[in-house]
Amino acid sequence: MPETDTIVELKRRARRKAILDLIRRRGAVSRGDIARLTHLQMPTVTHLIADLMAEGLVKEDGHCEAELGCTSVARGRRSARLIIDPASAFVGGLCAGPGGVLASVVGLGGKPAAPVRLEGALSPDALIEGLRRAILTAVEGAGLSPAHLRGIGIGLDGYPETSFQEIEDTLKGMLGIPVRAGRDVDAAAVGEGWFSGDSSVLFVQMGDRIRSGLVIEGGIHRGAVAGLGLGQAVIEEREGGRLGSGGNTLQDVASGGAICETIRRELGRGIRSKLPDLVGGDLSRLTLRVVIDAAGAGDILAFNVLDRAGRSIGAALAWAVCILNPDRLLLCGDLVQAGGPLTDAIRHEIALKVPPEWEVERRLTFAPSDEEAFVRGAAALAIRHLFGQDDAENVMCV
Repeated sequence: MPETDTIVELKRRARRKAILDLIRRRGAVSRGDIARLTHLQMPTVTHLIADLMAEGLVKEDGHCEAELGCTSVARGRRSARLIIDPASAFVGGLCAGPGGVLASVVGLGGKPAAPVRLEGALSPDALIEGLRRAILTAVEGAGLSPAHLRGIGIGLDGYPETSFQEIEDTLKGMLGIPVRAGRDVDAAAVGEGWFSGDSSVLFVQMGDRIRSGLVIEGGIHRGAVAGLGLGQAVIEEREGGRLGSGGNTLQDVASGGAICETIRRELGRGIRSKLPDLVGGDLSRLTLRVVIDAAGAGDILAFNVLDRAGRSIGAALAWAVCILNPDRLLLCGDLVQAGGPLTDAIRHEIALKVPPEWEVERRLTFAPSDEEAFVRGAAALAIRHLFGQDDAENVMCV
């Protein structure tokens, strides 16, 4: 029975996806290796590779050597080494939230360039135009034209997930290229997994809020309840009382706001500290940055509060690691940038409570910048679509 055009196209897409994913994960591979590992016929592989090279996604880069991961060598000659061309295509990566919009042009290798920032949160009605203006400005700053973009990815914070499809459709209509939108923490988890090669990633942003995103086997885990994450986990009260200001979730006791509130409460109880002097006696001016700097300068109260918050976060993360067993745990945000007692406490608690086989030192990563993680993650949404790797596109290679 002859195959319909639809079946033929589905097979072509599945084979294209399998080949791109193989090259991306291996870093370097020959046509012969592709045929052997995908069980595709060599003429099919040759034809698809020609298409991918014409698209600018794959290029030949020297010849294969065994130590580079290529094993197949043609009789009498070396096989061409195929790699993903990191500078052949560009996508737009944008993140939008309470702080405004950040846009950048990102190559296939994941390096952001020409960042553009629009300060201040945008209303839902102004969001789409703000996103369009930001990415076009970034493209111009990178010395490119909009025609160079192969897609756009957007990470969003504070906008309803029900609006994501409308954002994708409207921007696609404006710019004429595919658009993928999602929560910024989910996008960051996707980006870490995509560019590192890890299949499962737990991403946690820790600042005034504690937010998390999870990728399992390369796909975003959205869960049963929107917005439910690590920050909403109820944790055990410690040392006879709460660390925070009225609740016992991780958000209540260990976020940046909770840390500052704990400091104010302890000062109200007469605990001695240099912190009031650092804010001119006005404790309403107390910020996480002030607490961090004070701890670094030897203030005992600041150090102890950060240490206890870090131990609370570390204990919650240890439970998550034991349940999810992720390839990578990526932490970022203002609390991470604090370093010192807080990150030391997080690392100590995880190492104490997680079996050593998980290899904390290798799998636990502190990201220097949450903004870069969000932009790279947003770009990964677009690159993943370009490579046929969307969550919904799980067609078997046959």
